[in-house]
Amino acid sequence: MRKKIPGLIGLAPKTNCVYYLEMTQSAANVDPAHTPNSLLWTINFEEAARAVGAGNLEALNALLIDAGKHLAAGGADFLVLTSNTSHSAVQALEAETALPVLDIRSVMAQELQRRHVQRVGILSTSLTQSAGLYEEVFPAAGFSIEYPDRATAAHIDQVIFNELVKGITDGDASAVLKRAAAQLRDRGAQAILLACTDMTIVADQLNDADIIDTTTLHARAAGEFIFAKDAAVKAPSLPSSKAPTRGS
Repeated sequence: MRKKIPGLIGLAPKTNCVYYLEMTQSAANVDPAHTPNSLLWTINFEEAARAVGAGNLEALNALLIDAGKHLAAGGADFLVLTSNTSHSAVQALEAETALPVLDIRSVMAQELQRRHVQRVGILSTSLTQSAGLYEEVFPAAGFSIEYPDRATAAHIDQVIFNELVKGITDGDASAVLKRAAAQLRDRGAQAILLACTDMTIVADQLNDADIIDTTTLHARAAGEFIFAKDAAVKAPSLPSSKAPTRGS
């Protein structure tokens, strides 16, 4: 059986490490005797952070497409974006590289379906929220969405860019995320997505059963996808049920 080669487009260093470790361990669960081949292209983080901070998806997508082309030239069979916000570039990446992207939103939709969740709270960067990245997928897949209020979202941005992307785990991030999660539960959220992959480094401090770490699940899915049996490289399909749109 030919193993597919994942091409990871990386941003924050600690998050990149989590992706590689979780993906490799997931692959080892399928084939313990062999470590899979993989490729990683890291983007200049300062450039990406400036684009995200300015809400400039066009500039961010240009960086991602350039990375995708390098990975395609290097022999990748599918792409893995190690950032939720980076999924703004999924369609452009697939068009420019002719490679499928293992979409984090698809993986999360499958997890929410497994948990029988209908209303989900999302903790993310403000840009992920304003770009409507999860609205592109979740309502059609059967889930309504709750986000924190603007003040809380601003605090989340602060701890992401001042702490988490720098690998700081003993600052204010866990307290801010706990308060935000409580706010979303009060609005009826049945599960809380840590929809910024850099939140993974404090996920163990948020030990509630309804917290879903998008990073580890996405990375593990990549490890499993290396061994997908279909002849063509094909990302998993989304659930097809309908649901209400974003909650109030």
